[in-house]
Amino acid sequence: PYDNLKKVTSPESVKYVGKNAFRYCENLTEFNVENNNKYYCDIDGILFNKKQTRLIRFPSSKKITKYEIPKSVKTINKEAFYFSKSLKEVIIPDSVTVLKQKTFYICRKLKSVKLSKNLTKIGKEAFQYCNSLQSIKIPNSVTEIGTNAFDYCVKLKSVKLSKNLKKIGASAFVDCKSLTSIKIPNSVTEIGAGAFCGCKLIKKVKIPKNVTEIGALTFYKCRALESVTLPDKITKIGRRAFWGCKVLKSVKIPKSVKIIENGAFAYCYELKKVVIPKNTTIIEDMAFSNCKAVTSIVIGKKVKEIGELAFYNCRALKTVEIPENVTKIGEHAFGYRFTKNNTFVKIKDFHIKGKANSAAQIYAEENGFKFSLT
Repeated sequence: PYDNLKKVTSPESVKYVGKNAFRYCENLTEFNVENNNKYYCDIDGILFNKKQTRLIRFPSSKKITKYEIPKSVKTINKEAFYFSKSLKEVIIPDSVTVLKQKTFYICRKLKSVKLSKNLTKIGKEAFQYCNSLQSIKIPNSVTEIGTNAFDYCVKLKSVKLSKNLKKIGASAFVDCKSLTSIKIPNSVTEIGAGAFCGCKLIKKVKIPKNVTEIGALTFYKCRALESVTLPDKITKIGRRAFWGCKVLKSVKIPKSVKIIENGAFAYCYELKKVVIPKNTTIIEDMAFSNCKAVTSIVIGKKVKEIGELAFYNCRALKTVEIPENVTKIGEHAFGYRFTKNNTFVKIKDFHIKGKANSAAQIYAEENGFKFSLT
């Protein structure tokens, strides 16, 4: 019903424009507000409040490529630039302190944005699907980047983060497939789940010292990731956090880590050595499955549970010593490889070491593996 709407004229009597009033008006080219209206006005066909301190809506089909927001503007409405078809460059005045949800949502031609020097927060989905955006410099005033803020900005190559940034929201940079590097400032204390998921060109990451958790899918399928540095305060490595990081060659898991969740390092094909630290108590299902190059595993003495398929298809692994504290070992956790027929085949001459009458001995005997006492 909105497809043919190209121009909106607001008479003197209009007192209120509701949220999302023009969301799906993709062919809208201009607003025309009567001069006698006490609440609203337009500047060059763009809708503002009367005092011109709030930008309400930029018409989706307005045919300009560069726009400098007036310096009088303090607030930009949620979805203000929603689905702008022609806009390539935007300059935001220093009077603006927050970018709200979906401010530039699906602005497919947007290549460049100059942000306010006084910006404190980039709201969720603010630049989602801006798939022509090539670089962004986030001012040092920004402390938070919201959920999905730069989701699927597939041409984004360069990001400079605020030195005072504290929070990177969930999926903030998901599928930024052209991003080659990211320097996370030491000020960051929280990195949300899936924050860099699918950033397939990032090679190196250093997690700041005050981050305590690597959430689910944080670096999922970062296929070029070779090196990651984890801080000493990390207590949990989340579900599929590094799943599919095919060229990750080494990772030092901090002593502070208590749980390694489902599939955390699965399909890390070049990982050769795994050291589970002394304070880890749980290794969940598939945590290191399909790590085909792993030849050595050291399991911390406090580990109590090892989940199903935890080290499944680690084909180069021939022997493992399992501490006596381990009371539960899931099915096919060790000593099995994958076949094309989706069947479980034992790794030849696989050898388990452990204490007498331990879970290690029980697992070895039930699965027909060689067992020796330590």
